[in-house]
Amino acid sequence: MAGGALASLVVPMLAGGIATGDRDQVRRTASAEALRIVEASRIAETAARAAQEAARAAEAARAAQAQAVVEEEELFARPTEKPVETPSAAPELTLVEREPAEAVAESERRS
Repeated sequence: MAGGALASLVVPMLAGGIATGDRDQVRRTASAEALRIVEASRIAETAARAAQEAARAAEAARAAQAQAVVEEEELFARPTEKPVETPSAAPELTLVEREPAEAVAESERRS
């Protein structure tokens, strides 16, 4: 895939010199592109090495932070402390005033 992308960029640059028969132009263009490819490869290799070093450092940091193992006997053998109880807050009360209900005659209730 990368080769196809590279060819799609380099071939058009070389086409002009090839069409006119200018070998020096083709040679210069190909040389310049080869140097760019080599430099890009060096940069990619350096980035890959840096990523590997970062991964190793992260793994070493994780290993250094190993959790202490608590044995079951330790956990259940010691007396438990009674948790401190905090008093619950008093509930807020809201006074609602109602209007007195009107009495309904029994004849109106059956309708």
